[in-house]
Amino acid sequence: MAGRDTALVRKVVRTGSRRCVDKLIRRHYDDIYRFVAHQMRDKDGALDVTQDVFVAAMRALPSFDERRASFRTWLYRIAANKVIDWYRARSRFAPLSLDGIEIDPTDMRDEYEELADRSWSEDRARRAMGLLLGLEPRVQAVVRLRVFAGSSFAEIAQATQQGEAAAKAQYYRAVKAMRACIEREERL
Repeated sequence: MAGRDTALVRKVVRTGSRRCVDKLIRRHYDDIYRFVAHQMRDKDGALDVTQDVFVAAMRALPSFDERRASFRTWLYRIAANKVIDWYRARSRFAPLSLDGIEIDPTDMRDEYEELADRSWSEDRARRAMGLLLGLEPRVQAVVRLRVFAGSSFAEIAQATQQGEAAAKAQYYRAVKAMRACIEREERL
């Protein structure tokens, strides 16, 4: 599919083909909507943000670089940023610092952490979302792409324009910091 997307993107940039734009949107709309809606739990807001994602993507198509990321990965990165912007515009959360959070490389599993675990209570999940909003945007994007889009660390590295090891370390440090905050609050 990546090759077909790239061909469509090239044609849109070269000719402005509305038909190719429609194909790109139809091909990715449902996945992007699910990614956004899963994070927002607000159907109307998710529809608006999804629309914003595609408007922003189509405007930025001339700057898309297929050597840096696939179109799908690039689109998810835009979606993650739009969700962050939506939350940022509606509320303020205290920053969550990752300074001083050490991770043990032997504890870095490649499966989803508790953040994606369906057994978490709704209250814990809501608190995790609040903490997520306190992370710096780049780290938020890493966590969102991993948990909500199921992206691999290689895809996340492409989308965030950093090394795979850096993306993995940011993810695990963020999860560890968020888990520690939630556990500390539960003990009170």
